[in-house]
Amino acid sequence: MGRSLCAFGCAVINGKIVISGGYDKTRAYKKVQLYDPETNTWASLKSMTNPRIRFEISVIDDRTYAIGGSDGMNELKSCEVFDMKTGWQPMASMHRERSNFGATVLDGKLYVIGGHRDGICIKSCEVYDPKLDQWTEIAPLQKVRSSWECAPSVARYTRGRHIHWSCVNSVEVYDPDLNEWTAAPSMKTNRRAAGVCVHNDKIYAVGGSDGQSVLDSVEYFDPQSQTWSTAASMDNPRMNLKVISVRDAIYAMGGFNGQLTLDNMQHYKADADQWYSHAMHLLRRQSATPSPPSSPVDLKKKIIGSAESSETESL
Repeated sequence: MGRSLCAFGCAVINGKIVISGGYDKTRAYKKVQLYDPETNTWASLKSMTNPRIRFEISVIDDRTYAIGGSDGMNELKSCEVFDMKTGWQPMASMHRERSNFGATVLDGKLYVIGGHRDGICIKSCEVYDPKLDQWTEIAPLQKVRSSWECAPSVARYTRGRHIHWSCVNSVEVYDPDLNEWTAAPSMKTNRRAAGVCVHNDKIYAVGGSDGQSVLDSVEYFDPQSQTWSTAASMDNPRMNLKVISVRDAIYAMGGFNGQLTLDNMQHYKADADQWYSHAMHLLRRQSATPSPPSSPVDLKKKIIGSAESSETESL
């Protein structure tokens, strides 16, 4: 990754992984990198206009949207959009400043859910229409949620990251047709600051913290059976990481292991239920090192999420 990073933005565009912003415990960054899993190579793209941490990026029609977050001092409602021809350009701001929120794309629109503002977790949610360059507020969450992730077509996960917040395993599902949130089956493990992605039509929750320690455990949700199951654990615990599904693998990138900010990644193969300690050199046909067997862990048209909630509720 070039540097140790956590709380950065991550998305997939044309089979490549975009990483932007983030921080290394010393400063917030605005740099943008592009990783090609096939060649195991990194390239630099034009930097964002503003440094951003604890924010999200999403891709719609080959354009990359950087949403809110923090510049290291203040929470932001400003947003910017990137394409290869024009670079980064300003776009409509959200209604509210927020960081540590979840974001996902559904039916060509960008949903931003919950998060953190002015020292408290929030319930508020918004949706962005790129055709109109306009944000619209939608139904709030049932519970306040921060430091979580969300995924299209199943559920959204939220996780808090402050000592006064409670780390939970609850999941909520949003139906855009009804503009309402409902409860979904809870995860096996309480998590905050975990990574979440959709892979092979299942939702994976990777790492994070249970409020006591940083986790290496992984679980996934099957929307058909409405159940959570345990997958192989990562080599190393990570929180404030990003996970992304590219082709036949899940990549867990960067994050914090409880002592150090990380500059490496692992990838997971679902067919083998196995994590590998570095990016697969697909074209070079070099072997990757598998992680040890998993240790026991006690742990369609909708958006799913899990989260940690604050004791203080706010819109």
